[in-house]
Amino acid sequence: MGIAKYAGRDEGREAAWADTFKALGDRTRLSILLKLMQAEHCVTDLARALKMDAPKVSFHLTRLKFAGLVVDERQGQRVIYRINPALVEDTADALILDVECCLLKFPKSA
Repeated sequence: MGIAKYAGRDEGREAAWADTFKALGDRTRLSILLKLMQAEHCVTDLARALKMDAPKVSFHLTRLKFAGLVVDERQGQRVIYRINPALVEDTADALILDVECCLLKFPKSA
């Protein structure tokens, strides 16, 4: 949807977009998102990889989940997080997240 095609306000939609941008605007959450684009992880694995305390990682994952960017699945005592598959398009050179208001393209490493 181009900006020229957007006619009228939808406060609910605008609030959801704002939540998405808030989630993506934090460097730690962006780092978590990039890790999850490589593979699914539990909080402990992410905390170790990012050299952070698990409660802080959990806090940021909750924000990403609230924004609809990640989903979780309980596997025994662990909760596994992954990018919301409904948002992802995997191309040869990039992963593209369609977050309704925009497309975010993350180039794959060479």
